This record gives sequence, C-alpha cells and structure tokens, in this order.
Amino acid sequence: MLYSFGSNSAGQLSLSHLSDTPTPTPCTTTAPLPRSAPTIVSGGNHTLLLFPTGAVFAAGDNTHAQCCHPPSTPQLTSFHPVPLPHITLASAGWNFTVLSTTAGDIYVSGQGPKGELGLGPVTSAALQRLPDFPPPGTRVVALASGMAHTLAVLDSGEVYGWGAGRKGQLGMPAVAVVDVPRKVGVGWEVEMAACGREFSVLLSRADEGGVRRVVVLGGDKYGLREGLGEEELVGVVGVQAGWGGLVVRFEGGKVRGWGRDDRGQLPPGGLEVEAVAVGSEHGVAVVAGEVVAWGWGEHGNCGGGGDVAGGAVRGVAVPGARGRVLGVGAGCATSWVWVEEEGVGNTTPPQRESTPQCPPPTAHWAATSTSTLQTTPTGPVLGGLVLTNGVTNANLYSMVEIILTFGSGSDYHLQNAGGSQVDRDDHPLLPGNYYVATDGSFSVNSEPWLARTLSVASGTLAAFRDAVRERDRRCVITGEEALDAEYGIWEGFEAAHIFPLAHEGHWRDHDYGRWITPSGGSINSVQNGGEPVFECDFPPGSDMMGEIREGPKAAERMEYELFSRLAGVS
Repeated sequence: MLYSFGSNSAGQLSLSHLSDTPTPTPCTTTAPLPRSAPTIVSGGNHTLLLFPTGAVFAAGDNTHAQCCHPPSTPQLTSFHPVPLPHITLASAGWNFTVLSTTAGDIYVSGQGPKGELGLGPVTSAALQRLPDFPPPGTRVVALASGMAHTLAVLDSGEVYGWGAGRKGQLGMPAVAVVDVPRKVGVGWEVEMAACGREFSVLLSRADEGGVRRVVVLGGDKYGLREGLGEEELVGVVGVQAGWGGLVVRFEGGKVRGWGRDDRGQLPPGGLEVEAVAVGSEHGVAVVAGEVVAWGWGEHGNCGGGGDVAGGAVRGVAVPGARGRVLGVGAGCATSWVWVEEEGVGNTTPPQRESTPQCPPPTAHWAATSTSTLQTTPTGPVLGGLVLTNGVTNANLYSMVEIILTFGSGSDYHLQNAGGSQVDRDDHPLLPGNYYVATDGSFSVNSEPWLARTLSVASGTLAAFRDAVRERDRRCVITGEEALDAEYGIWEGFEAAHIFPLAHEGHWRDHDYGRWITPSGGSINSVQNGGEPVFECDFPPGSDMMGEIREGPKAAERMEYELFSRLAGVS
C-alpha cells in the first residue's frame, strides 16, 4: 500500500484533494495498483509510479500533459494508469516526463520551452516518441532529469542529454537550449547519472576493485566539485541528486551527501539505510524498519514540525500501516512510503457490554485492497468488495442496509479490525475486515437478487450507450474520467444499465418505469444508465464457461449472459 505526505497543491499526493498533509495517508487510485513495490518518480507537481510489471500510474498537475493524459483534464488527484505499456525507465522534470519502453523507444510528455522534450522546436507534446533516438544498436539503461534537463545513459557507456544547458549541465559547449539529444563527452564509459537543479553528476562503470570515477557538470553554487575533489568512489550502489546536493548510497547501506546543507538537506553522517530517496531539499529513508526524514519540511514532507536540520533525522509514523516498509520516495516537498500489508493475528479481546451480540474483534487485515463484512471474527463472511477510488465509510453502511434487515428499533454501527467504531462519514473506506455491532436483532435480507451482466453497446442499444456517455464522461462508481473520450477512445469503459437489461420482464412486472421521467419510461432510458463503468467481465484467455459454471446461479447466469450478448442483434 502506498502512503504520501507533503505538498499537494496540484493533487500530486494522489489523495483525492488538494491540501497539504504532514501525515502519511493512503493514496487513492482509479485502478488497482500492482502489489510489487514501485519506483517513485517526482516532477515539479506531478508524480509517477513505475512498477516492475511495466505499468506506470500518474497523478498531479497535468496542465501540459506531463501526466501523459490529454491536458483537457488539468489535474489528476488520484493515480491514473498511463496509456503506454511495457515501460522500463522513467524520469521527470518540472513540467515534463520521460519514459523508456522494452522496445527501446523513448517517449516524452509535457512542456519544454528550454528543449526539455528533445523534440527540436516542439515545446508541447502528449506521449510523443523521440525520433531517431537512441542511436541504432544501443539501448537506454538509465534516465535522470533535473528541473529542466535530462540525461540518458546508453548500454554502450555513452551519455546523451537535452534541455536547459546554460550552466554546462549538458557538457560543452554550454548553450541555453539543447532541443535534441546531444552526446555528453566525459572520456570514459558511464553507468550512473543524477541531475540536480542546474547540474549533472556522472559515475563511471566500476573497475575490478569496485572503484568509480565521478564528474560534476554545470552549476556548482554549493561546492560539489570541491567536496568531491578528485575522490574516486568505491562500492557505490546508487546515486541521487536534490536541487543543490548529491547523495550516494554504498554497499552495506551507508549513505553520504555533498552540497547544500543550510537546512539539513544532506543525510546525517554515519546513517545506514535499507532504502533512501532524495527530494528537492529533503530526504526520506528506511532505517531499521522505520521511516525517517530530514531537511526542509515546510509542507509537512518531513512528517510535520518544519525543517529537520543540524545532522538529525525525524521518525515518521505511518498510521494504520500493518507490515514492512519496503520503499520510500521523495520529490518537490513530497514524500512517499510503500508498505507491504500483512496480517496481525486472529485474537478476540473481551466483549463490550454495549455490543453483546457482536464482540469487538481484533482480526487480520486483508493484504490486498479488499474489504469484508462479518458478524463476528469467527462468523460467516456476509459480503465483500474490491475497493476503488471514491468508496466511503457511508457507502459501506448503505451496503450493509441492503444485505441485512434490522429489527424494529434496533440500532447498529460498524467496527474495524481493531474494535474501533467506524463513523458513517465521507472518509475513504480502508481495506480490512469490518463487523456489525448491534444491541438488537438482524437477519440477512431474503429478497431475491438479480444477477448482474454487462450491458450491450451495439445494435438497438447504441443510442442508450451514446446518451449515457455524453451525460457522464466518467465512471459513475469510481469517478475516473474518460480522459481520451475527446479522441473517441472509450477503452475500458462500458455503458451499463443500473437495473439489468436481462431482467426487463421484472422491470415491467413491477412497473419500475414509474420512476423514470416522464413516467412510464423504458429500461433503456438514460436515467437507468451509468457510463462509463469500468468493468471487464472476462479477461482475454479466461475460461468463460468454466467461471460461469463455478459461480453462483450458474444456469441463470448463463441465460443472462447469452441474452445480453444477443440483445439488439438482428
């Protein structure tokens, strides 16, 4: 699970709002994230998550398409999948993003008035491929971006760069704008690169003794060259740069910093980490399993309390996290923590007098983004759902009142796995187990349920589909916008009847058309539609017949599936 804290004026923390927060808070997404820890890449006010699967998610400022979506949606306050598969590398600058794919292509997206896109005179692009780069027979093996420039390290050991070059950060000659990839010559083969605000750092491949050469290019206001001197670095496993400093991680976990430190931007001496991330003017790390931060913290990106200077670190608690901290990230006053969620046992504390029928439990939390409902820790599971962006505590209460029927005068509330009462409010519903607590009686609703199937988006129902799309232009469940609708692309979205089309007879028998305006409306009225709905019934390659047979009401479901697929076909 991903948590974020710090600056959030453009939604870059992916919290579904635009307020700064000093407390690590679970991120919201428009689609489930892969379960493996991502590489977290931050631009000026946008954030990218690159997963080992090759999937990338983006959130934050999208005014110039820097989140790789059409700029008609200027802010993404929750993570959206980037519509480009098989990505292996990612970097980001102030208003731009650079991506590399398994095919070896480089894509850029965003704004680049100083050549940041590498597209020559083109200063604005939405996921456009760099032509004629990298050179034939080579591949990009590392990407790094500063505020307005980018470096690409090739498998040949060569380095190319583009963007702002006035300070010499792209090598010589130093020119204001380098608008196409240009070779950066250093005289030896390069393996690692890092970009600061107006400087670049290159490290050579390690020799047999693990020694690497290092060079600093560009502006050196904070004495990086003097600090590094002619030093050759031994045992380096990673290098990162902030706006004015450099942090190197060595074998064994030790980190060391050079450069600007007037607000504690560099890590304390002797610090040993399990993971480390360097932001614009602060750092975040995992030390002995705990999250710590240092440096400039005005926006809460160091966990509250302002700056952490003077060679110190501040411990940062992650409320509600159950499991190991596997990774951290840092950007422009933003911080990130990735936690591997784990169970916490199945013990039950003493009963409370106020809830004699349902003792407050302590039960394991789900390791995936799901929630389940039970009466007691050992009782039957009454329901469950896969969480998506926008589901609130109040929504869960509404679901409970559909599943359960409470006795006259009975009151109830929900409890989480820790035994705490869950209020009926608009706070995001968290993954985990929930329990019903009541001093009265209840029973499971015996009203027959109607099997759900996908709606048909062709034939005689095309008018229904088009009307619903024109009205909503988003998923009515998760709130995810159909960002590419203006291009006629609705992939992943299907128009759905709220009341299932396959039960039109039930609709007529109970005169549900009386709720449609004007009265007596058809089941195909746009008022009975929700579009787009992000759902996929059977992924490619799945055993459709087998899944139906093994599911509930198999015969009835088969009939409905056939009906829905044949409806409107002549």
